[in-house]
Amino acid sequence: MSEEKLRLLLNKLQASRQTRKEFLDDYPVQLMTVREQIGDVPLIHGTSPQNLINIWNVKALRSREQLGKAELDHQRCFNTYGAVYASVGVMYPQRQVAIAFSPSIEEDVDMRVDASPWDTGSFYKQVASSIGLKTEEDRLTFFREHTLDAPEYREYLVDYVATCFQSAEDYLRHGDYKYPDPAGVMAVNPNNSFLRVFEVRSYPQLNLRPEKIEVVFLPSPISSRELLQVASEMRSAGINIEYYGQRRTGQRETNATSADLQSDVTDWICKRAMQRAI
Repeated sequence: MSEEKLRLLLNKLQASRQTRKEFLDDYPVQLMTVREQIGDVPLIHGTSPQNLINIWNVKALRSREQLGKAELDHQRCFNTYGAVYASVGVMYPQRQVAIAFSPSIEEDVDMRVDASPWDTGSFYKQVASSIGLKTEEDRLTFFREHTLDAPEYREYLVDYVATCFQSAEDYLRHGDYKYPDPAGVMAVNPNNSFLRVFEVRSYPQLNLRPEKIEVVFLPSPISSRELLQVASEMRSAGINIEYYGQRRTGQRETNATSADLQSDVTDWICKRAMQRAI
């Protein structure tokens, strides 16, 4: 089923390229480059220091359903209440901690993984009605048509980025798209970068296996004794820790901010991607 959907979605991307003749000659090289750079891009989950402590204690990221939190409207519509969310290679703003999971985490037999080419919350609130999806049933059908299981979604990610973006780095840096996606989702609100990010969902939870974590980004300095303990235990488990913040501005040092985190994680992802293409 997922393979059939993949073919249909790839065909739509191909059809959109046919309308841009000047683009076709360069496309094979573009596709190969993008595949080398982001075919195995990590999953990024942003959270808070306190949430990280809780996550480490139970060794898993848990869904809103498992945590007993209220179901959101888009989760009710798309049946994703039981999902743990992450982005594919892109750091969301307004976070204080980031976990970069190896793509091999998707092979975990204890969970199911699927993805769509936009943030489902933003899509539901800002796009669905604008593209003619008036009922919840219409929105669910559209969502299902654009949702692919792992690992098939990664093939679509590569083709999607190669078709719609000037480069893989533009995608990774929340950059503008060059050409609209076939469904016209990004064009509804070009200023909303969440409509340009692949969202991945894991069910029923995302287990915290040290060998599946590429790096954890933490703020510096750490004032919480509990977070210091977690950082120490993570390092002992073989997890790479990167610290962000404490940048010197003139003659004074500034504390870590969420903007620092987004910048550092994005730079790390882009450097990783460029090294893949060497």
